[in-house]
Amino acid sequence: MRKQPTITVGIPTYLGGSHLIQVLKSIYQEENISLIESVIVVSDGRKISPSVVKKIKHKKLRIIQAQERGGQATRINDIIQATKTDLLILTNDDVLFLPTALSSVVSEYRKTKSEMISVATYPIKPKTLIERVLKASADIKRDVIGQIAKKETYLTTNGRFIVLTRKVYKHLSLPEKLVNSDAYIYFHVLAKKITHSYIEDVVCLYREPGTLREHVNQVYKFQMSFTENSKYFTKRFLRNKYKVNKTVLIKANIRALIKNPLYVSLYFLTFAVVRVCIALRVYDMSGINGGFWETDYTTKSI
Repeated sequence: MRKQPTITVGIPTYLGGSHLIQVLKSIYQEENISLIESVIVVSDGRKISPSVVKKIKHKKLRIIQAQERGGQATRINDIIQATKTDLLILTNDDVLFLPTALSSVVSEYRKTKSEMISVATYPIKPKTLIERVLKASADIKRDVIGQIAKKETYLTTNGRFIVLTRKVYKHLSLPEKLVNSDAYIYFHVLAKKITHSYIEDVVCLYREPGTLREHVNQVYKFQMSFTENSKYFTKRFLRNKYKVNKTVLIKANIRALIKNPLYVSLYFLTFAVVRVCIALRVYDMSGINGGFWETDYTTKSI
């Protein structure tokens, strides 16, 4: 029998609230929990309350308490430094692993020998109008990815679930105050010509922002990605990697509009409103430029 890869799950957190209980519960209930050597939670300058620690206690759990806030990228670097396993899964503090997540990862790793694996994530059943609208956007994104050959697009990668082999993470150090850590990791892998693959089946769930304010925050962070990453990669390289075939986009939007006319139409409207909010600086987002951002509380309701 082939040797099973050992796995570390790394979770950077700032809020460190009760939502961690649900996140870790979903990890502890994995079908292949035996493959996990450790779950590392790094708290970014805020102490996790004793009541939460008591409920998430597990023999595989290791909590690292940073004394000062350093931002997500710094905490990911802490996780990397503490990891020694074959695979490292970087995830967020507001997602739910499906029970077969590890099985999907190991199967993909064995089949492709990829050094980085991205996965499909999908929204939890929406509670609010804006969540329903943003779920329509998530459906469009999945359609677009499905049409792209070899799934080689930045759209496949997000910080909710990224898998890296030891060969990659041991030579990876994220710049301080980095906002779009997931994009940086993806471009780093492509620039180094490291093999990357994508699992099309949904591996973990998340909640969309429940308010316009929080959605604007997320869009603004994404809009910063090109400028931020141009410090580390050439603009020509980034333009090529950010490019998505217009025909593919149009077809995906048309299909979505036919299937779900109300919420897709509302998404188009929301798309425009968000851009206006950012252009007019309706909300204060200055902290994001320094590598910190206001916590999205509604996404923690999992």
